Order: sequence, then structure tokens, then C-alpha cells
Amino acid sequence: MNKISQQSVDYDVTIVGGGPGGSTAGYLLKRLGLKVQIIDKDVFPRQKLCGGILTFKTFKLLKRVFGETVESLLDKHIINYTTNHFEINYKVKRIMSNNISQFPFYLVDRIVYDNFLLDKAKEIGVDVIEGDKVEKVNLNTYEISSGNVRIVVIALNRTKTLFKIIGCHNNHDSPSTYSIYGFKFNNL
Repeated sequence: MNKISQQSVDYDVTIVGGGPGGSTAGYLLKRLGLKVQIIDKDVFPRQKLCGGILTFKTFKLLKRVFGETVESLLDKHIINYTTNHFEINYKVKRIMSNNISQFPFYLVDRIVYDNFLLDKAKEIGVDVIEGDKVEKVNLNTYEISSGNVRIVVIALNRTKTLFKIIGCHNNHDSPSTYSIYGFKFNNL
């Protein structure tokens, strides 16, 4: 029996995906006083090869939501490299080189960064289930394998996985034809 089906707690919000988007959403919703759970198929810290660049826009959000600054993340060893120089390559051809950005780019190891944000959510009381995969979400009844919830947030970066979870198997449907929702405010 998996961890999800063993629980009997009702949640206001269940977030599928514990990466930066899911962790931040969970953190913010918990601060609003909601009972929140995050479910992720991996156990954190987990390997994540994609991404790793924090932009100026991301830092504005980190400051506003978590009170974190460039300096605080450097002190905590979340940021491991900073640059404002960049180049763009396509296949084996360099398209642009020796360019300078007005705002620096900050590079992080996603293993450390993602775990840091998930820990922030845990610290304020978000329930987190790690190592358990959500196979299906019914967006009509808001039912997932853990029971009924009032809100479902699907915070995944893979469209194919998202479509599988919500039961979309029509080859004619594309990401541009869907706006994923999951809110129902009855008795909230």
C-alpha cells in the first residue's frame, strides 16, 4: 500500500509536484491558513538536471515570499556561481558571444535549491509525501488517491505527465488547448 492511500487527512489543497513552483505555492497557501499537502514522486534531495539559473525576476519573488536575498543565499551556499556574461549556442554554432546582461545570473545546484524550498514549506507546517506518485486526478470531483480535496494544484514541468494524470489521451488535444484549473471554494 502506498503512502498516499494510507492517509486519512482531508486537505484544503493538494499540490502534485514538490519542485520550486509546488513548494512555493504550498508555502504561500499555508501562510493563508489552509491545510496543505505536497506529493512528489521523488524523495528529496533528488537529482534534477534541468534549470539552475535564477533570474532577477526570481530574486524579486524569493525576497517577497521568503525574505531571501542574494547575500543570504550565498551565505547558505544555495548559490554557487554568479555571472552577467553569456553566450548563445545552437547545436555546434555559437550565435552570440561575449554578451553582458544588465542583471547578473545566479546559478544553483537544483538538488540543493529544490530541497531548500521544500524545507521552507515543511517548516511552516505543509505536509509532504515524498516517493509516491500521483497516477490520476479527477478535476471534476477533485479526487486524488488521498481522498477529496478542495483545491488541486498540479505543479509539474512535463506536459505529457500532466495530461496522463488528468486523463487526457486525445491526440488532437495540445497544451495550448488546456488551461489547467483546480479550484472549488465550497466550504473553504
